[in-house]
Amino acid sequence: MERMKRDEETIAELNRIYRRLEQKQIELARKLFHRIFRIESQYYSGHFRRTESGQLKENDYPIPIISIKGLCDIEIDLDCISVYTTLRRQAALAYSFEKLKAYRFEASTTKRYLSDLYCEGSTIEQMKAALAESSEKEVNFLFTFDFDTDGETMLNFAKLLRREGFYY
Repeated sequence: MERMKRDEETIAELNRIYRRLEQKQIELARKLFHRIFRIESQYYSGHFRRTESGQLKENDYPIPIISIKGLCDIEIDLDCISVYTTLRRQAALAYSFEKLKAYRFEASTTKRYLSDLYCEGSTIEQMKAALAESSEKEVNFLFTFDFDTDGETMLNFAKLLRREGFYY
Protein backbone atom coordinates (compact mmCIF):
# COMPACT_ATOMS: atom_id res chain seq x y z
CA MET A 1 0.00 0.00 0.00
CA GLU A 2 2.83 2.40 0.91
CA ARG A 3 4.56 1.73 -2.42
CA MET A 4 1.38 2.49 -4.37
CA LYS A 5 1.09 5.81 -2.53
CA ARG A 6 4.71 6.71 -3.41
CA ASP A 7 4.10 5.69 -7.04
CA GLU A 8 1.01 7.88 -7.21
CA GLU A 9 2.94 10.80 -5.72
CA THR A 10 5.72 10.28 -8.29
CA ILE A 11 3.18 10.17 -11.12
CA ALA A 12 1.50 13.33 -9.84
CA GLU A 13 4.88 15.09 -9.77
CA LEU A 14 5.74 13.90 -13.29
CA ASN A 15 2.34 15.08 -14.52
CA ARG A 16 2.94 18.51 -12.95
CA ILE A 17 6.37 18.78 -14.59
CA TYR A 18 5.22 17.63 -18.02
CA ARG A 19 2.07 19.76 -17.93
CA ARG A 20 4.33 22.81 -17.49
CA LEU A 21 6.57 21.71 -20.41
CA GLU A 22 3.52 21.02 -22.57
CA GLN A 23 2.02 24.43 -21.81
CA LYS A 24 5.29 26.14 -22.80
CA GLN A 25 5.47 24.07 -25.98
CA ILE A 26 1.92 25.08 -26.94
CA GLU A 27 2.62 28.76 -26.18
CA LEU A 28 5.76 28.83 -28.32
CA ALA A 29 4.32 26.74 -31.16
CA ARG A 30 1.28 28.99 -31.44
CA LYS A 31 3.47 32.04 -31.83
CA LEU A 32 5.99 30.35 -34.13
CA PHE A 33 3.27 28.98 -36.39
CA HIS A 34 3.92 31.75 -38.86
CA ARG A 35 3.58 31.92 -42.62
CA ILE A 36 7.37 32.04 -43.13
CA PHE A 37 8.09 29.04 -40.86
CA ARG A 38 7.18 25.37 -41.07
CA ILE A 39 7.23 23.88 -37.60
CA GLU A 40 7.05 20.38 -36.21
CA SER A 41 6.94 19.41 -32.55
CA GLN A 42 7.84 16.14 -30.84
CA TYR A 43 9.33 14.78 -27.62
CA TYR A 44 12.94 13.57 -27.66
CA SER A 45 15.32 12.12 -25.10
CA GLY A 46 19.11 12.14 -25.25
CA HIS A 47 19.57 15.89 -24.93
CA PHE A 48 22.60 17.47 -23.26
CA ARG A 49 22.81 19.91 -20.36
CA ARG A 50 25.77 21.53 -18.66
CA THR A 51 26.40 20.49 -15.09
CA GLU A 52 27.39 23.02 -12.42
CA SER A 53 31.03 22.12 -13.13
CA GLY A 54 30.57 23.02 -16.83
CA GLN A 55 30.64 19.47 -18.21
CA LEU A 56 28.04 18.34 -20.74
CA LYS A 57 25.87 15.47 -19.56
CA GLU A 58 23.36 13.50 -21.60
CA ASN A 59 19.88 13.13 -20.08
CA ASP A 60 17.43 10.29 -20.67
CA TYR A 61 14.14 12.03 -19.85
CA PRO A 62 12.19 13.26 -22.91
CA ILE A 63 11.53 16.95 -23.51
CA PRO A 64 9.47 18.77 -26.14
CA ILE A 65 11.38 20.07 -29.14
CA ILE A 66 9.96 22.43 -31.74
CA SER A 67 11.75 22.20 -35.08
CA ILE A 68 11.56 25.15 -37.41
CA LYS A 69 12.32 23.43 -40.68
CA GLY A 70 15.62 24.56 -42.16
CA LEU A 71 16.36 27.01 -39.33
CA CYS A 72 16.66 25.64 -35.79
CA ASP A 73 15.50 23.26 -33.07
CA ILE A 74 14.01 24.72 -29.90
CA GLU A 75 14.38 22.48 -26.84
CA ILE A 76 12.07 23.14 -23.91
CA ASP A 77 13.80 21.81 -20.82
CA LEU A 78 12.84 21.94 -17.16
CA ASP A 79 14.44 25.32 -16.47
CA CYS A 80 15.41 26.85 -19.81
CA ILE A 81 14.78 27.00 -23.53
CA SER A 82 17.66 26.18 -25.87
CA VAL A 83 17.88 27.00 -29.56
CA TYR A 84 20.21 24.95 -31.76
CA THR A 85 21.22 26.28 -35.16
CA THR A 86 24.16 26.28 -37.59
CA LEU A 87 26.21 28.78 -39.58
CA ARG A 88 28.64 28.08 -42.39
CA ARG A 89 32.29 28.42 -41.36
CA GLN A 90 33.08 31.26 -43.76
CA ALA A 91 29.97 33.14 -42.68
CA ALA A 92 30.93 32.70 -39.00
CA LEU A 93 34.45 33.99 -39.69
CA ALA A 94 33.04 37.08 -41.42
CA TYR A 95 30.16 37.65 -39.00
CA SER A 96 30.48 40.48 -36.44
CA PHE A 97 28.12 38.89 -33.87
CA GLU A 98 27.00 42.42 -32.87
CA LYS A 99 23.33 41.51 -33.31
CA LEU A 100 23.79 38.46 -31.07
CA LYS A 101 25.62 40.17 -28.18
CA ALA A 102 22.44 40.39 -26.13
CA TYR A 103 21.98 36.60 -26.18
CA ARG A 104 23.71 33.85 -24.19
CA PHE A 105 25.23 31.38 -26.59
CA GLU A 106 27.88 28.75 -27.16
CA ALA A 107 29.50 27.57 -30.38
CA SER A 108 30.93 24.15 -31.14
CA THR A 109 32.33 22.25 -34.08
CA THR A 110 30.06 20.02 -36.10
CA LYS A 111 32.42 17.03 -36.35
CA ARG A 112 33.12 17.04 -32.62
CA TYR A 113 29.76 18.28 -31.43
CA LEU A 114 30.79 18.64 -27.81
CA SER A 115 34.01 20.58 -28.42
CA ASP A 116 33.67 24.23 -27.49
CA LEU A 117 34.68 27.02 -29.83
CA TYR A 118 32.93 29.68 -27.80
CA CYS A 119 31.45 29.55 -24.31
CA GLU A 120 31.15 31.68 -21.22
CA GLY A 121 34.51 33.27 -20.50
CA SER A 122 35.85 33.18 -24.06
CA THR A 123 35.79 35.88 -26.73
CA ILE A 124 34.52 36.08 -30.28
CA GLU A 125 38.11 36.66 -31.39
CA GLN A 126 39.21 33.41 -29.71
CA MET A 127 36.36 31.56 -31.40
CA LYS A 128 37.26 32.95 -34.81
CA ALA A 129 40.96 32.11 -34.32
CA ALA A 130 40.11 28.50 -33.40
CA LEU A 131 37.69 28.28 -36.29
CA ALA A 132 40.24 29.72 -38.74
CA GLU A 133 42.65 26.93 -37.78
CA SER A 134 40.06 24.17 -38.11
CA SER A 135 38.87 22.33 -41.19
CA GLU A 136 35.23 22.64 -40.15
CA LYS A 137 32.71 23.61 -42.79
CA GLU A 138 30.01 24.55 -40.27
CA VAL A 139 29.65 25.81 -36.71
CA ASN A 140 26.88 24.74 -34.30
CA PHE A 141 25.34 27.37 -32.05
CA LEU A 142 23.37 26.89 -28.86
CA PHE A 143 21.42 29.89 -27.58
CA THR A 144 19.97 29.68 -24.07
CA PHE A 145 16.88 31.52 -22.85
CA ASP A 146 15.09 31.58 -19.51
CA PHE A 147 12.15 29.20 -19.26
CA ASP A 148 9.68 32.10 -18.99
CA THR A 149 10.73 33.56 -22.37
CA ASP A 150 7.54 34.29 -24.28
CA GLY A 151 6.49 33.28 -27.77
CA GLU A 152 6.88 36.77 -29.24
CA THR A 153 10.53 36.86 -28.15
CA MET A 154 11.16 33.43 -29.70
CA LEU A 155 9.44 34.47 -32.94
CA ASN A 156 11.58 37.61 -33.19
CA PHE A 157 14.71 35.60 -32.43
CA ALA A 158 13.85 33.02 -35.11
CA LYS A 159 13.35 35.84 -37.62
CA LEU A 160 16.76 37.28 -36.64
CA LEU A 161 18.44 33.91 -37.19
CA ARG A 162 16.82 33.62 -40.59
CA ARG A 163 17.88 37.14 -41.64
CA GLU A 164 21.45 36.49 -40.47
CA GLY A 165 21.87 33.31 -42.53
CA PHE A 166 21.61 30.62 -39.84
CA TYR A 167 20.11 27.24 -40.74
CA TYR A 168 19.64 23.71 -39.39
